[in-house]
Amino acid sequence: MSRITRFRHPDRDQQTDDNRNQAVRLALLRARHSLDEERQGLERRLEEARLRAASLLGTESGIYFEREPEDERMLSEAEAQMAYAGRRLAELSAQQSVFSTMLSTLPAPAPGFKQRDSLSSRLASGFHLLYRRVRQSP
Repeated sequence: MSRITRFRHPDRDQQTDDNRNQAVRLALLRARHSLDEERQGLERRLEEARLRAASLLGTESGIYFEREPEDERMLSEAEAQMAYAGRRLAELSAQQSVFSTMLSTLPAPAPGFKQRDSLSSRLASGFHLLYRRVRQSP
């Protein structure tokens, strides 16, 4: 008589699934944190640029017609940079939405879940580095 094929215990399968999901969750949380830091820094620099551009505009009557060519060039450049910053903020907002959606679709860990630190942290770090490389590639 042949032996019956045995499979892993369902609890072990659940632990494996939970570890995988937690690794992805951690990677998404790290990416979202990085995104938040970039967004905050960009918003701060954008506000500073707006203030500098406003000072170039001036408030005197007739200054719009008498602006120096160098000031006009600086204003045009500032406008282009601020427009780019606005587009980048929109991109970051879209990424934030995607990450939040992905996080919300991950199943919750089983009650009593205990993460295996070595596997999960390596996977999470690997996902985060992969994401950064993909974003940086031309």
